[in-house]
Amino acid sequence: VGKLLSKEKSRRYRNAEQLGVALEEYMRHGAEQTASHPVAPPPPQRTSTRPHSPQTKKSTQGKAPRSGPDWLLWLLFGIAAIAVLGLIPLWGYVYQIYNESGAPSASSPTNNVTVTTPGGELVSVPRLIGLSAADAEALTNSYQLQFAVQREDENSNALPGTILSQDPPPGTRVPVSSTLQVVKAIGHPFPLQNVLGLQLTDVVEPLAALGLTIQTEKIWSTEPVDKILAQLPAPESEIQAGDTLTLTVSGGKEQSRSLQVNFNNQIILEEALVPQYTFQPGDSVPVTLYWRALQPLTKNYVIFTHLTASATATPAAQHDSEPGNGTNPTTSWTPGEIVIDPHQVTIPQGVSSGSYQLRVGLYTAEGRLQIIDSGHTQVAAESVFIVNVEVRP
Repeated sequence: VGKLLSKEKSRRYRNAEQLGVALEEYMRHGAEQTASHPVAPPPPQRTSTRPHSPQTKKSTQGKAPRSGPDWLLWLLFGIAAIAVLGLIPLWGYVYQIYNESGAPSASSPTNNVTVTTPGGELVSVPRLIGLSAADAEALTNSYQLQFAVQREDENSNALPGTILSQDPPPGTRVPVSSTLQVVKAIGHPFPLQNVLGLQLTDVVEPLAALGLTIQTEKIWSTEPVDKILAQLPAPESEIQAGDTLTLTVSGGKEQSRSLQVNFNNQIILEEALVPQYTFQPGDSVPVTLYWRALQPLTKNYVIFTHLTASATATPAAQHDSEPGNGTNPTTSWTPGEIVIDPHQVTIPQGVSSGSYQLRVGLYTAEGRLQIIDSGHTQVAAESVFIVNVEVRP
């Protein structure tokens, strides 16, 4: 260090090579010999006329081979070995935890499970959990799969009527038309209150608050519009949240009456509309009939509309004509198409006051067309009851 910091230039090391030699001597023999080591004078500069060779050998003057073990290298190697060996227990612990809980197995299906069956198109099972039973069934059917409720469980943490679990699980690949089994949540049953005679607007909100699904069906009636005429299930029946309550309400006089009467599998009388029910002699009773052909018709049927005391009594008034007053014969009807057919029955003067039945039917010269299904009304003598009307003086 003293030579390095000497003020006299001649006493300092001439170059890095001399310093390196001194350090190596110090490491081999100690500081005593190093202090007395002579400093080699700088070599004289020579001018050589020999051409430069492509490679120049570096001088190794003053360098000596090292001897003894390199303790630093061995120390670093030992630390690295300890670190590697210390990770082995950690790797074993992670592998054990993964096998116990994290790895998928045959007993815990994932979203990529495929139910293998020979042939057929495969579809992915949709997620139904949390949906209402109606929505779950609609979604299942949209995937061309079948829906079935395996059982119903009471569950206070789920809304009644919702799906709690499903089998197969979501994401499973199954053949088209496979059946999905579900478990549906239910609530506690309670007796259904009687709402007959009440207005629909007064009961919908309270019933919905009980978790019931309300469906309404409007029919023709002389009762005020939206008056409840029937309920299903019946009053006092056991019902629970998630169930469906069907209410039949009045559609008023302007509401067409659904009939669905089948004439010999050829024609369906779908419905009829009668806007007025009280008349006097000389008035005309208007009625609009809605027909639908089930097949091409080969005969032109005549439609009769009778105002009569009973199905077998002589009509007090009547109107007979082909559909559309002869402008739309049955042989021109297209199967499946609704035919709107208005009629008017004029009440003759001198008709006694009282209640009369409005009845309709079809016939040819061979007789009346047979009725094989009365639908939503009553039939007698191959005639369909439409409505009662009142004739007043």
